[in-house]
Amino acid sequence: MLKNRELFKNVETGLRSMGTIKAFEDEHGKIVGLKMCSRMKRIVYIILIIFLFCNAISPKALAAIHPGFSTEPLSAVEIDTFLRNVKLSPLPEEPKRKPIVCFDVDDERIAIGCEESDHKTVCVYTTEGAYQYGWRFPCDGSFGVELEGENLILYFARSDIAVMINLEGKIESLAKIQNTSDNNSYWNHHVHAISREVGDIRYTLKNDLGIFNHFVSTYSQLTATGADSVQHVLYDVRAEQLAKMIFVTALVLTFTTIAVAVLIREFKKLKRENRKKPD
Repeated sequence: MLKNRELFKNVETGLRSMGTIKAFEDEHGKIVGLKMCSRMKRIVYIILIIFLFCNAISPKALAAIHPGFSTEPLSAVEIDTFLRNVKLSPLPEEPKRKPIVCFDVDDERIAIGCEESDHKTVCVYTTEGAYQYGWRFPCDGSFGVELEGENLILYFARSDIAVMINLEGKIESLAKIQNTSDNNSYWNHHVHAISREVGDIRYTLKNDLGIFNHFVSTYSQLTATGADSVQHVLYDVRAEQLAKMIFVTALVLTFTTIAVAVLIREFKKLKRENRKKPD
């Protein structure tokens, strides 16, 4: 205790000598109070404001992510870069349905991820297929989605980042997905799985496009099959995707036919010219 008193006295003496604090003494010379100078107050206030601001904007300090991936904290630079490039835009109304890229399901909700050129969407439905809410966000590479309690986790494959968002679309936390064999397995066998079971119901992604099934990497239908083996279609864009595939195929065949016809014509023309040349 005596050593602590001596240490405090030495620190107090040093601060007084620098003019950062002012001591008040009674008539017996005993210190009864200390007052911080205005300059020191400003420094303390600035440090406090910076500390509070950093904690307010750092999502990783708000909550922990509990995905199936093994993760590690992101640096401040990585967090700042991600937040500047990825903006979540709420979707009050259900957007036009697109082929499914990924999905997840729990007892009450179904989350479906889709592609829109350089943007992605994730929409949340009831297990009966009624739209609840969703978001649109920029993403160049593939992505995945996972329900975590009331929150939702987005996985960005290119940047190896996991983002947890709440019902209001606020980012709760960020984490770096480690490059491990277990994580690669989780990507392939869970995040990108085409079938999931909840209770006695099996949810499955499928295509019913005939020969075109071999030429698509997305899925046009989400079905639910109960214990009675009766299958219910919860999400269906088969007609739209089939029409698109037929149009693209017709376009490719037309272009190919024109290209072949031009080549044949040029070949015949060249052959006639060669015949006309004297020996």
